Amino acid sequence: MASTSYSIAKDSLRTMKSILEPNDPAVAYIDKALEAPVMSIDEETQINELLLRGEALSQERKRRLLAAHQFIPILGVSKYHSLGVELQTLIEIGNRALVYALEEFIPKNPFDSFYSHAYYRVEDAILKKLPDFGVETVDLETLRELSRKTGDKKIDESNADELKALLCLVDEIDRDHIKLFIGFEGGIGRSTDEIADLMGTTREQVDKRLKSGQRKVLRRKKVTS
Repeated sequence: MASTSYSIAKDSLRTMKSILEPNDPAVAYIDKALEAPVMSIDEETQINELLLRGEALSQERKRRLLAAHQFIPILGVSKYHSLGVELQTLIEIGNRALVYALEEFIPKNPFDSFYSHAYYRVEDAILKKLPDFGVETVDLETLRELSRKTGDKKIDESNADELKALLCLVDEIDRDHIKLFIGFEGGIGRSTDEIADLMGTTREQVDKRLKSGQRKVLRRKKVTS
């Protein structure tokens, strides 16, 4: 991960800190991550070369790599702040996933990014834990129902607002696939084959995008009487 990307990540941490209460336990994690020195490209490349040769990293190098990337769990949970979840616990879960990511990391080349590998592992761990915090995943059929036009302007506008809120946590490319599938524009959904033709990709890739995106279509669990 280039130094400029580290700077962008730390700017995001500062923004997150500004919206939290000063006594929020997550602030301590943010401060620690902000204080950690960044890694240069040369330093990351050296670590990758060691791993490619099959050499074990020293404890000092492991600590250095983890410290430089401890912002990942914080960024990983920041998007779920609007769902009312407890950030501190999720950050701790992300920290454990970060350690696991380092233990299993095998670069493909000297310039491979540990950040990309670690972010995926951290995000996966957090998503699996969110149901314990009263958060549920919304299925694609529910999204399709919300996208269908009823003819009642007030209901249709309400459904459109709910759809936007549900899709706001989904990455842009995955969100575009979901919108096509559910008929977000015009209320007419498209098949995976049609989406593949439009996107210039394969049906398998479309299915992958839909599954990836749906994991992030989240809301607070609705209380039923």
